[in-house]
Amino acid sequence: MKKMNLFLIIFLSSTLLLVLLKDQWMATRTKSYTKRVSITFILGSDEKATNSFYSNASYFYNMNDDHKTDYVVHSCKTLNDVLIYLKNQHDGFGYSTINLVVHGNPWQGLRLPIDKDLPRASAVHLKNALDTGILQPLCTAKIDEGTTINVVSCAVGNNDLFVEMLEHLFFCPENSSKPTIHCEKFYVNFSNNQQYVRSSLYFIVSKFDQRDPVVFISGLKNKYPGTPINWEAAYSNNCNREAGLPYRYHFKMLVDWKVCLDPHDDKPKLDNDANIMEWLKTQDFALDELNQMQLNIEDLHWFCVPDSDHANLVKIKGYCNIEGVMVDHKPENISSVMAAL
Repeated sequence: MKKMNLFLIIFLSSTLLLVLLKDQWMATRTKSYTKRVSITFILGSDEKATNSFYSNASYFYNMNDDHKTDYVVHSCKTLNDVLIYLKNQHDGFGYSTINLVVHGNPWQGLRLPIDKDLPRASAVHLKNALDTGILQPLCTAKIDEGTTINVVSCAVGNNDLFVEMLEHLFFCPENSSKPTIHCEKFYVNFSNNQQYVRSSLYFIVSKFDQRDPVVFISGLKNKYPGTPINWEAAYSNNCNREAGLPYRYHFKMLVDWKVCLDPHDDKPKLDNDANIMEWLKTQDFALDELNQMQLNIEDLHWFCVPDSDHANLVKIKGYCNIEGVMVDHKPENISSVMAAL
C-alpha cells in the first residue's frame, strides 16, 4: 500500500511538473515584447544606372522621418536568409515592423530566390517549397500580433495565392498570435527625394514583338473603356515621368522550365510554337503554374532547347511582352484609387 501511494505521489508530481513546463514553454512562445525593433531588408542591388530602386529605397528607410527603421539590412540574398536572420538576431526584442524590399510582379512573385540553387519566390514555387518541407513556417516569439510585415514589391498583393503562401510562411501554427501582413497592390518605386511612389499599371499581354504602337493603344482602349487617359499621348511619353503624366511602361517576362520526358512514351514534337502549345495543354504542371500567374498558354511565345547531355531532358522557354501605361499617384489620392480599382 505504501509503495502504491509512493508511486501515486511520484506520478502526480511528474504530471504537475510537465504541465508547469508546458505552460512555461507556451508562455515563451506567446511572449509579448515591450522592447521592439524595426527592420528593412533591401533584397537586391541596382543593375542599371537608369534604375535606382534599391539605392533610393535604402536611403528612404535610413533617412525618411516617418518610415526609417532601426536597421537596414543588405546582406540577405535569399528568402531563407531573411527567415534565418529574423529567428536568430535581436534576442530580447520583438519586431515591430519588417519591410521586405525587392523587385517583383503579380505574375512571378519576388525576384528573389527561395534559397540558394532554388527558383524565385513565386506563388507556385513557395507552395511547392512549403508542401515539401523545403521551407518551414517561421516560428519565433519575436513575431506576433504586434508585428507588421510589409512586402514592398510591385503589385504582388494582387496574386491571392502568393499572399496565402506568405501567410503560411509567417503564421506559425504553434503561436496563438499572428502578425499583420501587407503585400503591396500597387507598383512601387522610390524617388531620389525620399518619396514612396505608388502607381497603377494599365496593361495588355502580347506574345509578339510589335513595333506599331497603334496595336497596343487599340488593345488598351478595348481593355479599359471609359478610363480617362489619353492613350496616344501616354504611349508616346517614354521619359517625362517627373511631370506627373501617364507614361509608357513595358517589360518582357520569361517562363523557363526543365522537363524530364518519360523514356517509355513517344517523344513529343516540340519544334515550333504551335506544337509546344498543344503539348503544354496536356501538362498539369504547366497549366497550374500559368493559371496562378494569371496567364494563358496562348499569351506566350514558346520554344524548346534540347539538352545534349540528357536525351530525355528538354528546356521549355516562353516569353511575352507586358505593354502598358503607368500612372503615378499622389499619396493623398491612394484611397480613391484603391476604391476605383
